[in-house]
Amino acid sequence: MDERLKLSQKALESLDKSAILVSGDKPNLMTIGWGSIGIMWRKPVITIPVRFSRYSHELMEAGTECTVCFPKPGQMGKAISLCGTKSGRDVDKIKELKLTMEASKSVSVPHIADSGIVFECRILYRTDLAERGFVDREILEGVYPERNFHTLYFAEILEAYEK
Repeated sequence: MDERLKLSQKALESLDKSAILVSGDKPNLMTIGWGSIGIMWRKPVITIPVRFSRYSHELMEAGTECTVCFPKPGQMGKAISLCGTKSGRDVDKIKELKLTMEASKSVSVPHIADSGIVFECRILYRTDLAERGFVDREILEGVYPERNFHTLYFAEILEAYEK
């Protein structure tokens, strides 16, 4: 089995415990609490949801690459919390958290040096969620009461490695 797929399974198991996305030409961190990993277009793909209102959304829209960093078990709790509550518009989260960034192998976006699993990704497709698409009204009202939807980014996992 392709190493990207092996590590995808391991990463998927920890996705509900959060991952950190590093995006754009100006590296910015954002906590990801949900998403999916699978095969699309005969490629290993991670689907990354980013709310329209987030600074990371601006960066993802402007770029074509990103990295997704999955923390080692029991680590980076402070980073996950800060990155899920502070905006990169107002805070340099990398500096505040004293994280070391490292050059990636296949993309221009760096990754967090102390990550557990790293995905280096190229965005293949993006689509915006909209109210008219929700059949399950409970999700619509529970997750989007203010209609601050997500763009879903489908990103090919070019490299996957465990540190």
